[in-house]
Amino acid sequence: MSGEEFRRVRAQFDEYEGMEVDSVGRSGGLAFLWKKHVRCVFRSASVHHMDFEIQETEGNWRVTGFYGWQNVADRHLSWELLRELGAQYGGPWVCIGDFNEILFATEMKGGTRPQRQMNNFREAVDDCGLRDIEFEGYAFTYDNGQSEDDNRQCRLGRALSNDEWAELFPRAKLIHLAREWSDHAPILLKLARRVVEERFTGKKFRFEQVWIGEEGCEEAVRQAWEVGNDDLVNLMERCANNLQKWKGISIGKIVKDLNSKRRKLTKLNEGGRSRREVEERKKWKAGQRRECNHIDRIVDEDGRVKEGLEAITGVAKNYFKKLFTTGEPRDFEHLLDGIEGRVTDRMNYMLRCEYSEEEVTAALNQMHPLKAPGPDGMNGLFYQTYWHIVGPAVVRTVLRVLRGAPFPEGGKYFANGSFMAATLGTTPSFTWRGILEAREVLKLGARKRIGDGLSTLVWLDPWIPGT
Repeated sequence: MSGEEFRRVRAQFDEYEGMEVDSVGRSGGLAFLWKKHVRCVFRSASVHHMDFEIQETEGNWRVTGFYGWQNVADRHLSWELLRELGAQYGGPWVCIGDFNEILFATEMKGGTRPQRQMNNFREAVDDCGLRDIEFEGYAFTYDNGQSEDDNRQCRLGRALSNDEWAELFPRAKLIHLAREWSDHAPILLKLARRVVEERFTGKKFRFEQVWIGEEGCEEAVRQAWEVGNDDLVNLMERCANNLQKWKGISIGKIVKDLNSKRRKLTKLNEGGRSRREVEERKKWKAGQRRECNHIDRIVDEDGRVKEGLEAITGVAKNYFKKLFTTGEPRDFEHLLDGIEGRVTDRMNYMLRCEYSEEEVTAALNQMHPLKAPGPDGMNGLFYQTYWHIVGPAVVRTVLRVLRGAPFPEGGKYFANGSFMAATLGTTPSFTWRGILEAREVLKLGARKRIGDGLSTLVWLDPWIPGT
């Protein structure tokens, strides 16, 4: 739809405002409409995105309409644009549209998708701190209209949000509506917000880098630790409450200055890239791309060539299953006589030693300071900065867990202390998905330590060998 056609349509709806990005011939074109009573502030736009800030009395949030590049050779530009948009704003954000790519092979029916294409999309989503919003309806939003073996269906339309936006709209849901005349199904995002009081009282705490060095911040942390010798979870909760109160009193001016700078940045960003800039960037990046490793075909143990994701996956699965399945050999000690040992007695002694405080501290210092915070809202920077205050309690808890004690209550994924019984959760990260998939491999060779027996489920756990 051209800009002129869109304006004619919009004229029929008096209660709406709107903006559009003109189509290129009969291809592309973006439009954004909002009711006149909504405070909607334009941020930027291009032929592939429209970005707005929704200003409400309860708090502002950002919405981006996204249209990914159609050509596979240009698809990297989609992820570069997504990362640039993600770096421009630190508040609640939802990004919705046609990304022209899928995240997982299960989001496609008929045909195959190169793994590297999906990996590139997933990496961009992870880098922006976004997660997929759950949907209802038919699983695929695109259908090429062909029949039988030539039919291809996939999920190209979706909505992604960061954690802060999900907290504002915890019951948000995406609806895949029915296709009628188009090969793409329309998608509808239902916000289902909570009442204002619940939204504010339930908002998660986040430690901010800008607090470091501000007067009173360290004292707020210290006061939380000096109250008593509670367990780590209670100490962290008290620390978060202290910092939240201190923030309300001391950080008002900083927030005001940041908002002023954001408004200036918005003005500088208005209009997005011109078509000429996009084309020049495309040409420059063409020689800079790094080809990712991928497998198009594989030869199985019988010498047969296998193609396609399912067949390749089957060959790899069978290979490693056979590799790690024992044939229960006997009398093989003589085979080891000629093999020189590589693990020295000293190395073996070090590996068998108890975990130490120094090792916990070293691991903490290797954390990226500004990566996504844990369930307590604290990132690596908090622990590294205030380790002289919080370190002893953290070390005690970590060493206790490493030596067999259950995890403290309040853990994000397995609060009951059992990784083997953990569940996927409602909005899992791609990292957690991968960790949980690997658990099946652990089960093949894991042995449960009974200990005092309190953590063993008699009717569910395989506590008898071979069961």
